[in-house]
Amino acid sequence: MKISTVFAVASHAAVAFGATTVFAQADAIKERMHLMKENGKQAKALVKMVKGQAPYDAKAVASAFAQWHETAEKLPGLFPPDSKTGNDTRAAPAIWQHKKDFDAKAAAFHCARHGVPPGENRAMFRILIVLVAVAAAIAAGVFWMITIPQTVSASALQPHKPDLGNGRTLFYAGGCASCHATPGEKDRTKLGGGLALKSPFGTFYPPNISSDPADGIGGWSEAQFITAMTKGTSPKGEHLYPAFPYTSYQHMTYRDLRDLFAFLKTLPGVKGKTPPHELSFPYNVRRFIGVWKALYLDGLPFQPDPARSDVWNRGAYLVNGPGHCAECHSPRNFLGGIIASERFAGGPNPEGKGWAPNITQKGLTEWTVKDIAYLLETGFTLDGDSVGGAMADVVKNTSQLSSDDRLAIATYIKSLPPVEGPPKPKKK
Repeated sequence: MKISTVFAVASHAAVAFGATTVFAQADAIKERMHLMKENGKQAKALVKMVKGQAPYDAKAVASAFAQWHETAEKLPGLFPPDSKTGNDTRAAPAIWQHKKDFDAKAAAFHCARHGVPPGENRAMFRILIVLVAVAAAIAAGVFWMITIPQTVSASALQPHKPDLGNGRTLFYAGGCASCHATPGEKDRTKLGGGLALKSPFGTFYPPNISSDPADGIGGWSEAQFITAMTKGTSPKGEHLYPAFPYTSYQHMTYRDLRDLFAFLKTLPGVKGKTPPHELSFPYNVRRFIGVWKALYLDGLPFQPDPARSDVWNRGAYLVNGPGHCAECHSPRNFLGGIIASERFAGGPNPEGKGWAPNITQKGLTEWTVKDIAYLLETGFTLDGDSVGGAMADVVKNTSQLSSDDRLAIATYIKSLPPVEGPPKPKKK
C-alpha cells in the first residue's frame, strides 16, 4: 500500500476514533449510538491495515469513507436542543460539521505530510493521471502495431511452374511427417496431425496439413502457405505458435516453398481436425506471439557466402532453412527463443524428453564429413550404435535425400566452430 494511502487512512481513522470518544461521553440517541458503533468498527479495521496487521482492502477503505461522510452530514442533527449535549459544541468536532470541511482537512493532512499545498497537489494529481493515461494509450498503440500478424501478398508471387521432385526433397529435408503424420499411421504421407508435443509452455498439437480442402490445407492459396511458413500467420490472420519452426522456414526461397506446397497437395487427404492446444495464460493469448516474433523472427532470407563452396552453401541452406536443425540442437531462454551465442551447442529436447547433443566441433571433434553423412543415411554412430528418440525419426527423413544433399549437410555441420553449450544433466 502506498505511503500516501496509509497516511490518508490513518487520518480518517484518527478522526473516527476521536468522534467515537466524544459520542461515548454523551447520552446518544439510538441512531447516534448506531453510528458510533459503525464508525468504531470501520476505524479499527483501517488501523489494522495501517499497522500491517491486515491486508490492504480497497473496498473496506471505500466503505469506511462512505460511512464517515454519511456521519458528517447527519451529525449536526443528532444533538437536538432538548438533549443533554444540545449546545455542547465539543460533541460535534469542527472537522465533522460538514463533508467539505472533512475532506479539506483530510487533504490538508496529506499535503502537509508531503509539503505540497492542497490546490497544487490536486493539480499535480490531475496532471499525473493525464500523463499515465497518455503513456498507457501510447504503449497500447505500440503493442498493437508490433503485434499485427504479417502476411505475404499474392501479388508478390510471380508465375511459377512447380517442380514436384524438388518439393519432395524439401518435404523430407523439412521432416514434415515427423510432426504432422497421423499418430499410429504407417503411411507417413497421411498428414492428419494430432501428435501431442509437450513443452514447458503446454501441449501443442500439430495441425492437419493434408490435401483435404476442409480439414487440411487443400483449400489454401500459395500466398497463405508461404505466409504461414515465413511469417507464422494462419489464413485466419492469427499468429501461429513457434512450436511450428517458421523461424527457420523463413529462410527458404519462395520457389522452394511453392514446390513444397505443390508436392503436399499431391499427398492423400485426411479428414478430421486436431485437438486445440492445451496452454494456460498468458501462453493461450496469440496476440502476445507478436512480441515474441519481434524478438526472434528477423524475416531475412538465406544469404549464400560467396567465400564458401556451393556444397557448403547448399548444406547451410538445408540445415538453417528446411532442416531447422538449430530448433532442437540449441538451448533456449525462458521465452523459448534460441540463445544465439550457443546455437547448435545442444540442450534439452524442446519436447521435454531427452537431450539434443552439441553438433559443433565441441561435440563432433572426432567425426569426419563422411561419418556425419553416413549417420544421416543409416542412423549408425561412430561406435556402431544407432541413434534413438527424435533423431531416429530425423534419419527416416534424411535417408530419403540424395547423397549429394546429405554430403552438403555434413560439410556444413563439420564447419561449425566449437561452442560450449549447457551442461548435460547426469543420469540418475
